[in-house]
Amino acid sequence: MSSYRILVKEKGRAVLPAALRQVCAFDVGDELIAVPVGPGRFMVETRQAVLDRIWQGLPDGEGTEGTEDLEAWRQHSEEGRRGRLDSAVVSDPAASDARTAAMLAELGID
Repeated sequence: MSSYRILVKEKGRAVLPAALRQVCAFDVGDELIAVPVGPGRFMVETRQAVLDRIWQGLPDGEGTEGTEDLEAWRQHSEEGRRGRLDSAVVSDPAASDARTAAMLAELGID
């Protein structure tokens, strides 16, 4: 596996080298999701890669069973999200970080 050097520049900006973008099939306009995985480490995926990983983790079913499971999961997630938003305390950074971590974990991006 190759490695690529990325420098964090002024204002926290970083440029992904063209060779890395090509290997990862990142296209102009792709939304990238970065998830910290430890001190000095993070994982970057396209939004579509995250969605694909989530879909792969959902239960398979015959006929409409998979659809029903997906709908139940979506309903549960939506209710939980709504509850978190209703109780959100925007001015508390620690609470915000905890809510973000909980939402990422729920999506399997922890």
